[in-house]
Amino acid sequence: MASKVMTDKQRLGALVRESLGTSEGRNSDQLQANRTTAMRFYRGAPLGDEIEGRSQVISMDVADTTNATLAMLRDMLILDAELVVEPEGDEDEQLARAESDICSDVLLKDNRGERVLLAAFKDGLLLKNGAIKVEMINDELAVMAVPIENISYTAGWPYDFQALPFFAERILYSRSDLVQMGLDRDVVYGLAPYSDFDNSTSQARNVVQKQSNDGASKDQDQIECHSAYILADLDDSGTSKRWAVLVAGSETVLEFEEVQVIPYALGSPWLAPHRLTGESIFDRVAQIQVSNTKFLRQWHDNVALINNGRYVYDPNRVNEADIMAPKAGGGIRARDPSAVVPLVVQDITGGIAAAMQFNNQKRTEAVGAALDMSGAEA
Repeated sequence: MASKVMTDKQRLGALVRESLGTSEGRNSDQLQANRTTAMRFYRGAPLGDEIEGRSQVISMDVADTTNATLAMLRDMLILDAELVVEPEGDEDEQLARAESDICSDVLLKDNRGERVLLAAFKDGLLLKNGAIKVEMINDELAVMAVPIENISYTAGWPYDFQALPFFAERILYSRSDLVQMGLDRDVVYGLAPYSDFDNSTSQARNVVQKQSNDGASKDQDQIECHSAYILADLDDSGTSKRWAVLVAGSETVLEFEEVQVIPYALGSPWLAPHRLTGESIFDRVAQIQVSNTKFLRQWHDNVALINNGRYVYDPNRVNEADIMAPKAGGGIRARDPSAVVPLVVQDITGGIAAAMQFNNQKRTEAVGAALDMSGAEA
């Protein structure tokens, strides 16, 4: 029997490793790169085309649109939050009402559902999808939002979520956590600690762009794990079953059991037909942010040139220090006023303002709501 269990562990470990290598959402794929860029746009990171001495301001269209939309959702949750289980027939109404009450209590009251939903909504708005997990912790039902960059699944899967061949959440556990979960201490303390944190989207979330996973003591060493749900035919019956597998790294199986469902929910603000991965505000607004950033910089540079103009002058008849270090309201000392000729700078701020207004209208059309419509009524 021990040999069979070991064989199952080895097979599941190999399947998880292979699935992680080809899954959608892994750290090296295009989806993760999109999410990393989305976080950089949200934080107003430099575009990379900045010129020294010129304006380097960043337009915050992605952040403004995301937060305005989230404000509308927050008001909706506060004012109208209610979970309703629809009855399947007249005879099912009483049971449906009871289930509705239980779901509302578990999510909205016991698990601070407003925070859970808003975290998942914000990930969805900015990073294409939001994820929520349900699990038992100390005999209590826990509902929590999961960072979407830690989620990976079968690439290009076009069907029902619960039919996914592979789904995994990347989790960092301390050795102490794993032992408290009932895992063998010798096995846990034989695992290599995880110190090279390379998830680009997670790093992009950090304001200081730094994250440490070094434990102060060995029991607090961080171990990279994957909580995976995979379809596999372990008994060679020709029919796959769903297995929940806890893997250290990408292949060392710590525990596994047969399950019926994947205890997660994924959502997206804009669905992509026949795909789990949706579209985000970043996808729709990124180019507008780039355009508005360029306009803002030109506006600032234009105003700076108008207020601190350039001059053609004869250095023999003008005090050069007054030219090179102008002061607001200050004069230019010259033996002959004609020795100083200002270069005319055209005021283009009006045209820039019109262009940015056009961009803002395009942003509203792309997302479906204007920034000034973030109240509860809207």
